[in-house]
Amino acid sequence: MAMENWLPYIPLIVLPFWAALNLGINRYVSRRPRHHRTDIVLDVRLPFIPGFALPYFSAYVLGLLGYVLMITHPDLGKVLWGYLFLVGIGSLCYVVFPSTAVRREDLAVVGFSTYMLVRFQRLSGPYNVFPSMHFGYCLFSALVGWYYHGHLIGGGLTLWAVLIGVSTLLTKQHYILDLVGGLVVGVLAFVLVVRL
Repeated sequence: MAMENWLPYIPLIVLPFWAALNLGINRYVSRRPRHHRTDIVLDVRLPFIPGFALPYFSAYVLGLLGYVLMITHPDLGKVLWGYLFLVGIGSLCYVVFPSTAVRREDLAVVGFSTYMLVRFQRLSGPYNVFPSMHFGYCLFSALVGWYYHGHLIGGGLTLWAVLIGVSTLLTKQHYILDLVGGLVVGVLAFVLVVRL
């Protein structure tokens, strides 16, 4: 079977390893003696709004939409290499620049949003925040949407990515500079891997 026939199935094989890599790096970084914080004055002024957990977790859908939109396209391989670039750069940043965020860890479960945040925070510590790969993957998907599927799909995905970016701030999972880092990584992955 030709490699092109296997391309659509590669993410199904890679996703468990990606999740294990993220959890492993999170554990490794949690044991480091020093962690960087990227917060600025404006971050403190932003409110905590747990209802934004729903858009925050929708990043796992949007982050993969770049792949889904391209599943039958001849350039699927380029997009998959873009995702691999994102995983590599994000992982490298987390190991070289161990970062942390001050989260709301004392949440009382009063609805679905806080329930999801509590479950997520038990699974994943407050590490690996710079760059925000939640935002990086989503922006990459939006750029793939613009480039291959036009303004309507690209514009819709971009608005969704911006909502997710805001949700990372209002759920206190990331800081503003983390989003800037995610923006840079997402754009670099698109420009250096997909566009070239």
